Amino acid sequence: MHHLHRQGIVHGSITTDTCGKFGFGGDGKQRGEKEEQVWKLIDLVGVQFIGRDLPLVRFRRCAPPEAVLVVDDGGGGGGRPRRFELSENFQASYSLDIWAFGQLMFETLVGKPLFRSSSDLDNNIRATVHILGGWNEDNLRDVIHEVEVAGIGTVGADLISHCLCPHPEDRPKSMEKISVHPYLKAAASRSRKNAPGLVQVRKFKC
Repeated sequence: MHHLHRQGIVHGSITTDTCGKFGFGGDGKQRGEKEEQVWKLIDLVGVQFIGRDLPLVRFRRCAPPEAVLVVDDGGGGGGRPRRFELSENFQASYSLDIWAFGQLMFETLVGKPLFRSSSDLDNNIRATVHILGGWNEDNLRDVIHEVEVAGIGTVGADLISHCLCPHPEDRPKSMEKISVHPYLKAAASRSRKNAPGLVQVRKFKC
């Protein structure tokens, strides 16, 4: 992601399906060679330059809140529920990939989807869009709770929750900033012991 962003390119579809581990290992390791496996992004055919439109089919599985449109505000009086839908085209931005990175981190470390899944893809997308349309600090507190229950700790919860801020301007500005976050810098040696709950110590500004 850092390399793509340095070229002014947005991936737009960072999910568990578009990341893979490559390199020598197991039966594929050649004699005398040091084992080395690295995570890489795949599905590069649909990447887009920043500022250009991404089609819905590209980003719908990792859509951020700002890609959600209000199509019915419920009349303003609470008489009927608000209705949301994803934009058919969304301007490529680094914040889209950073949101997707936060979602990916949550799902791989916690072991469950950020949003409740359904066997029906269309119903699942509709439910996800409804949640995204009202995504706020209460949702972030739920994210932090899930991360800490999974044993990831306060520092990891800080990284993930900042990537998942409702407003793009409150997320990390670049993958370079994410790469120097204490959680990633200490990933190889950090303790999985839970630190004091971040829900109590963090002041939300997003």
